[in-house]
This record gives sequence, C-alpha cells and structure tokens, in this order.
Amino acid sequence: MFPETAERVSFGDPNWTVNGKRFAAQKGNYEGGRPSLWFKPAAGEREVLVASAPDRFFIPPYVGVKGWLAMYLDARKLDWSEVEELVEDSYRNIAPKRALKILDPRSR
Repeated sequence: MFPETAERVSFGDPNWTVNGKRFAAQKGNYEGGRPSLWFKPAAGEREVLVASAPDRFFIPPYVGVKGWLAMYLDARKLDWSEVEELVEDSYRNIAPKRALKILDPRSR
C-alpha cells in the first residue's frame, strides 16, 4: 500500500485515506447500487475519461463538484492495471509531500 494510508468504513463502504484525507472509496455495498470506485484524477483527466468511456466512468454525486471521478467495477473485463494507476494518481494528488518522498525515495 501507500505511505501514511488507512482504511475506514463510511456509510458501509470502504474508504482509503492518506493523512486523514480520502483519496479513494469503493461504493455500492451499503446502498445496493452498482459497485464503483471513486477517486480524484489528475487535472484534465476527468473530462477525457468520461468522454471516452461514459459507460465505465461517471461524475459521482456529492464529491463530483470537487473534481472526483468514479468508475464502475462490474464491467465484464475490468483492467486492473488501469484501476491501480487511477488509484495511485489519486493518492499522489492528495498525499502530503513527505509521504510522496517515502513513496519515491529517489526524488528527494
């Protein structure tokens, strides 16, 4: 996992935080909706992903206005390397510099 992260349950769904700030959440367990992963992508990436694959990506309620994006996890063929990349990008967007230095020790 990433430095300084923790997992907590919020409204029945797992959320992952770094230094107390959420960088990813898995939704759809508690409310019975479609399983999805919510994350905060790099600037400009959100619009590109939604436009290129609106059947897989959507602007989530509540946090969408703050730049968050979500992807459905119930696709027939889910690209887990893409999921990993999106979660790492979200972590890097939220994490404090000291945590990023632990993640990338050569960038000091």
